[in-house]
Amino acid sequence: MRRAAWDEVTRTVREEPSLLRRLPASGILVLLASSALSPVLEAGLSGASVTEAIASVAGNVGSGYLTNLITNVAARVRGGGSSDIGEAKRLLTDELQAALDKGDARANELNDSLISLIREIGGLEAATDDLRVHLLACFEELHAQIRERDAERQQQDRRRDAAQRHHDRQVQKQLQEILELLRFLMRDAGDPASPPTHPVFTPVVVPSAAGTSTRAGTAWEGGIEHTVGDRVYLLRDVLLDERPHQDGAVFRQAQALRTIPHGGPDRYVWLRQVRANPDLPEGRRALRALDRERRLLSRLREPRLSQYVADGHTATIAVVWPVSRRNGTAKPLSPSDPPGLFSLLGGLAGLCDTLAGLHALGATHRLVTPDRIVVHDDGRLSFLDLGLAGHDPVAGESTSDYLAPEQRRRGSARPGPYTDVYQLAALAYHLVTGHPPHPRTPLPVGGQAPGLPAPAGAAIDAALSAGPDARPTAPSLGAALRAARDQL
Repeated sequence: MRRAAWDEVTRTVREEPSLLRRLPASGILVLLASSALSPVLEAGLSGASVTEAIASVAGNVGSGYLTNLITNVAARVRGGGSSDIGEAKRLLTDELQAALDKGDARANELNDSLISLIREIGGLEAATDDLRVHLLACFEELHAQIRERDAERQQQDRRRDAAQRHHDRQVQKQLQEILELLRFLMRDAGDPASPPTHPVFTPVVVPSAAGTSTRAGTAWEGGIEHTVGDRVYLLRDVLLDERPHQDGAVFRQAQALRTIPHGGPDRYVWLRQVRANPDLPEGRRALRALDRERRLLSRLREPRLSQYVADGHTATIAVVWPVSRRNGTAKPLSPSDPPGLFSLLGGLAGLCDTLAGLHALGATHRLVTPDRIVVHDDGRLSFLDLGLAGHDPVAGESTSDYLAPEQRRRGSARPGPYTDVYQLAALAYHLVTGHPPHPRTPLPVGGQAPGLPAPAGAAIDAALSAGPDARPTAPSLGAALRAARDQL
């Protein structure tokens, strides 16, 4: 039913550009929402549950007021002896507009529900350039109205409950995503989007011959569109990097927003790509490494694999980038602004759990760095990727500030699970003291972080032992950190 809603919005944008250009912001919102709700109306006309139909179109989007309004419209049309969807849609459009024009609390609730619906369904990609200009202006007007409403409410009641503040921020974020898509479409005028061919969230797209392309050439830059298989992503500047290798391989990475299909829990991803010559040994190793990471991710709870596509020369992997209620996407961990000690100890213990799961699969991360770790709203920490898990361990494999002794070129041991324990402890040391540990003789962490519980300090110091055999396992380190957190 979601596909049918997308089709209806796309059809309206393609076939009614003149009408859309004449309508004000609220009129555009109503017309597009009526189109998206056409499948729900059809269900109502047939006597099916409107509540279930809305859920199948857009998940939990929609208020009780909207459900009742659609139910009443369907009942009125059926009561007149008709089942004409066109008549029902016209009546729904009139009812929605009349409800919004009242400007009361219910109107605000309905307005927010319609915005959420359009953000979830999409379909604006089919707009022509001049129509996009008008749509952008109208949605910017709606965005400004929400901000004004939020400011007025704060003035009226400074003690307004947190749930209402969170709701207003959510609606603003949804509008911001619509605006971001429209601005992008105005920069990159191409063919109208093709419809999605599968549900919004598919955990894994298996390797296939479907390749990748970038409309603005081969380079990755923030603000350009990149196609991976049957999905389209808008690249962002967050952690964006493109590095050519001496053997001709190219490694790329960036945070990205998926625009086709639009919406869904995995709309933000950590996108990485390898382009290499499979006839060369280094090229084969690079492509195999990404495929091995894909197989490992499919067996772990997190990081969550969203998509993987590979052909003979290019492999691209997308891992879900967690979403924040406050800022759109969860932010990378920052040693200059670490979480509070209670959250930090619990978050580091959670990372130990992930590492333990990876070790059980016979692999190791070996690239535990703050820029590859994100902070969730609830204080949890999670990895964005599996670091060097796809590559065989070798000395001198990284230039990280948290290198374990065995990773250095003169290291006597081969990197292994104990390497991850050292790196996580080195990161913890940096977060609680403000600087990384000395690579050869780190001072005890407790003397530099007085507020750190003694068991945590002892566990971190042990994990920073030069000899791998003297370090605790990842589960043991995690248990010590949790016990220390519980003492706070």
